[in-house]
Amino acid sequence: DENLAYHARMLATNQVYFTFRGVSAHAGFEPHLGRSALDAVELMNVGANFLREHIVQDGRIHYAITDTGGKAPNVVQSQAEVLYKVRAPLMDQVRDITDRVKDV
Repeated sequence: DENLAYHARMLATNQVYFTFRGVSAHAGFEPHLGRSALDAVELMNVGANFLREHIVQDGRIHYAITDTGGKAPNVVQSQAEVLYKVRAPLMDQVRDITDRVKDV
């Protein structure tokens, strides 16, 4: 509803979905047969959180778990997904940070 000139600095951005696949199992009876995709998402998030102190000062790493694999807590989840958003002043910085997140 407005037409205006906006004077502000914006950050370059990139978004990436990461989907993990594992092996489902009943967590109460045979958890040793499962390979948790949700655990993989959580491990990635821990690694990305440690990465934050090693990127450019104005760089940002955000994430949201978009698929936890299900609603039952007694199941080893066979699929999970997380969406990452990387922001920084320059697109080259965004690409570098994104590559490092992918390495995690």
